[in-house]
Amino acid sequence: MATFHLKVLTAERCFFEGDVDRLIVRTTEGDVGILPRHINYVAALSIGGMTISQNGTSRLAAVSGGFVEVSPTGTTVLARTCEWADEIDVSRARAAEERAKQLLEHKESAQQQDIAEMRLKKALNRIRIAEKEMALQKRMDRAVHAFLPIDMRGVTKLDKAVEYVAQLKSGL
Repeated sequence: MATFHLKVLTAERCFFEGDVDRLIVRTTEGDVGILPRHINYVAALSIGGMTISQNGTSRLAAVSGGFVEVSPTGTTVLARTCEWADEIDVSRARAAEERAKQLLEHKESAQQQDIAEMRLKKALNRIRIAEKEMALQKRMDRAVHAFLPIDMRGVTKLDKAVEYVAQLKSGL
């Protein structure tokens, strides 16, 4: 299968670099899928999710703004912030959501309102992405447990479970 080089950068670090099968990212105009040999493209990123598919598996991340650029030499994502779904501290994100809601209730200046709205959107996005990952993990756990019983010949059905989990992950 054809791949393309992807580099995801934040101000703090190189978040991801490698050859991938597919990238799905939220732009200000909606979700965009990037595949190998995509046309040249530049877009502003919105607050949303980013799915990186590599070697038949997909990984989800929360992104809050930035840019995506596609060129013949590869794709680069410059993100304000980016974190893997399984690394999101949900309790911290919920606390940020509450703080943002309290700021919105105080009816400060228009600038303060805009900042509070942005913080609320970021917190809600982090929570949504983390919960999506947790739901997928639960489905995969159930799938593995459904195939694990040993049949009469003493052979496990683990191969079928692994295949099913790969199908679930590629459907992100």
